[in-house]
Amino acid sequence: AEIKIDTDRIRGKVNRNIYGNFIEHLGRCIYGGIYDEESPLSDKKNIRQDVLEAAKDLNIPHLRWPGGNFVSGYHWMDGIGPVEERPNKQELAWDTVETNKFGTDEYMEYCELLDAEPHLCVNMGNGTMEEAQSWVEYCNADTDTKYANLRRKYGQEEPYNVKYWGLGNEIYGEWQIGHKNVHDYVKAAKEFGKVMKRVDPSIKLIACGAGTPEWDRVVVEELGGLVDYISTHMYVGNPDNDYYDYMATSEKVERRLEMLEGIINSVMHDVAPSERPKIAFDEWNVWYRTHPDPGEDPSYETRHILEEHYNQEDALVVAM
Repeated sequence: AEIKIDTDRIRGKVNRNIYGNFIEHLGRCIYGGIYDEESPLSDKKNIRQDVLEAAKDLNIPHLRWPGGNFVSGYHWMDGIGPVEERPNKQELAWDTVETNKFGTDEYMEYCELLDAEPHLCVNMGNGTMEEAQSWVEYCNADTDTKYANLRRKYGQEEPYNVKYWGLGNEIYGEWQIGHKNVHDYVKAAKEFGKVMKRVDPSIKLIACGAGTPEWDRVVVEELGGLVDYISTHMYVGNPDNDYYDYMATSEKVERRLEMLEGIINSVMHDVAPSERPKIAFDEWNVWYRTHPDPGEDPSYETRHILEEHYNQEDALVVAM
């Protein structure tokens, strides 16, 4: 085999957004990770400084939050206002108790500390379009209106100007709260997106793709003129210890992207390429779904779920 390096041949420009990251209220990602009331390494606002410094080293361009599966049962108004007045709620995606101590304003402050652009995903599981519309107003409006004034009341005078908004998370999956078939999803997404853009026409909407032609084609056909991105997710692992198959993961990723790109181009062939939705690969990782023995850590608030033990093979796949 030969590898030839031609520095004059430019295939394309790397979009910095591909280095985006994702955080979710899952295990110790938020509580006990980013936000830790117990750690001596936390500042006065309970932000873990060692975690923050490690995250800064990643030069994250944008940070997706609050989910993930979590978002399909999350109501953003539970997480604003005085922390001591926020409700503890039973969280159904990961079977924990959500304290709501880390909410919208804490997340926005964290993005500022990281110099990362915020990327919010709205609740299209058991949430409403009014709730999504109100969240856009809270974050982005400079009007003399209810939710913009609520943001000011809680200490943030200027709008956050959140650009990226996801229309639900993995609604195609039966594991998701508020699971829908594709036709019900696009019908709802049209209405959510419509009212969100009426509050702020400049926002970029991300439709929920499934990584299958049957779902993604309908999403592009029905939402292609409304949304700016179609999402796709992929998790991989090597449970069978097949080294060579595992090292071919990048080919599997490429086929997934080619499939979605092909659907976008075929459905919207009469639309200029620059005006077609782009792909948002906004969840991917090596994931073995590790769970601890419940007898070792029965507490809802401290259970260390989905904390993986990775090896060098996993690191190579993530690097690819």
